[in-house]
Amino acid sequence: MSEEIDLGGIKVPAADWEATPESIKLVLMGLLQRIEALEEKLSKNSRNSSLPPSKDGFGAKSKNKDKPKRKALKMFKVRQKEVFLFKNLPSSSKIAMLNNVFRL
Repeated sequence: MSEEIDLGGIKVPAADWEATPESIKLVLMGLLQRIEALEEKLSKNSRNSSLPPSKDGFGAKSKNKDKPKRKALKMFKVRQKEVFLFKNLPSSSKIAMLNNVFRL
């Protein structure tokens, strides 16, 4: 089996690489370096670099933003349950409860 050269994950036979003109080799090596730099830059976000969360890009979610939403949703569900239970109480119980709350 002949020797192969790895060019950015692509295996090229050594004979083909040697037959490639120098100008094409320089262009290819420059493009491979640029791709590598762009892939490294693309993999950075606010969690693994010093970038602020606003620079994460479209669709990126922050962990900090999820917690208040979950807490608000939980409070909303609790409030719905309380309203449902209050609506189903007899009128005399509602009046007594309101008197306690507002100390009338």
